[in-house]
Amino acid sequence: DDSEQVISSVVLKRDDQVVLVPGDRVPCDASVISGESSVDQKWYTGESRPSEVGPGDRILAGASVLDGNLLVRVIETQEESSMSRVLSLVDQAASASPPIQRFADRVVAVFVPVVLLISLVAFAAWTAEDAMVGLECAIAVLVVACPCALGLATPIAMLVSSSSAARRGILLQEPAALERLCESSVLIFDKTGTLTVGQMQVGKVIPCSDMPLEELIGIAAGLEKGSRHPIGKAIVRYAQNEQVEPLEVDTIRLQPGMGVSGFTRKGTVSVGNQRMLDAKGLDLPADLLASENNTLVYVIIDNDVKGVIELSDEIREESPRLVQRLQAMGVRVVLATGDRREIAENVGIELGITERYADLSPEDKHALVNQLMGDGHHCIMVGDGVNDSAAIASATVGIAVADGVELVRYSADIVLTRDGLGVIEDA
Repeated sequence: DDSEQVISSVVLKRDDQVVLVPGDRVPCDASVISGESSVDQKWYTGESRPSEVGPGDRILAGASVLDGNLLVRVIETQEESSMSRVLSLVDQAASASPPIQRFADRVVAVFVPVVLLISLVAFAAWTAEDAMVGLECAIAVLVVACPCALGLATPIAMLVSSSSAARRGILLQEPAALERLCESSVLIFDKTGTLTVGQMQVGKVIPCSDMPLEELIGIAAGLEKGSRHPIGKAIVRYAQNEQVEPLEVDTIRLQPGMGVSGFTRKGTVSVGNQRMLDAKGLDLPADLLASENNTLVYVIIDNDVKGVIELSDEIREESPRLVQRLQAMGVRVVLATGDRREIAENVGIELGITERYADLSPEDKHALVNQLMGDGHHCIMVGDGVNDSAAIASATVGIAVADGVELVRYSADIVLTRDGLGVIEDA
């Protein structure tokens, strides 16, 4: 029948229909039947700005519904979902022994039997004269073969190194990673949240009328106050930083996939995207329309565009310097992102990274790391999100940035405990 039931997401089957409202997490990979909304799928795509979805579009398990109600059809259960596949890759990579461990295992498999055999031969050879002497000789062989000094020196050296690294903001979850760092010649960076800040930020506000800048910001902040949307949060943060008081707005109404509207003493006010302009039949010069490299939202009063707010995911201040230092040291720097190629190209050009991979899924990042390692390279992977976890777990050394999600911190050999990338130079 058509009745609605509240059930656990683990019992959902293919072709089940699910109602999603703003604030919900998508429980399974699904296809939108009806409704429109902005959804945050950054965990998989690495794209900092939300995706606009409507009927026929696919949304992934773990995505957040930001505005608008959706009716979706399950196309893959939780066990088959994209999130489940990523977690499976992480488990496989984490359980695989690193090359140095496999080498040590092979050595031990031969070394121990040989030492025991020599000890038995010594015992047999000397027992003929004196059983006690034979026993002493056998024990002597075992003692000499056991590198006690080395066994004590190595843990002490690792302890000192770990303590020194911790003081610099580097947490060594796998102390042996220090040794592997020295052997690595390729460093792969995720983009969103690693080389960039990882959240939308207001770059500039462009007036299209004689309305004061503070008033434009106040209207936008008043409409977006309390918003879950990354763009709305960015506008409110910007108003706070500029010490602009949000304007009081009545009867705020979400317009899924377009923006938000409300009423003030100045009339009907809206903050929205290009789709809102199209819906209202408004035209603007080409230089005030959104591009692939940034996001533009428009402040509208009574069908008159009063201003434009430009947002983007800014590059971290220390990223250009770090990339230059690494390249000067002879390290091959690679950019691997799930974001669109146009954005990856622009970030790569700005940072001087010539080897760039875009539109990568978590599985693609994992495959890229394995391909480079299969070619004989020792790789360092640096990231912050779920979509980086499998690649980080399978790399020679995996590094999670300070604000990385729990799964990526679990997968990493090294966790940065200070904000920013500057400490990577110390590592």
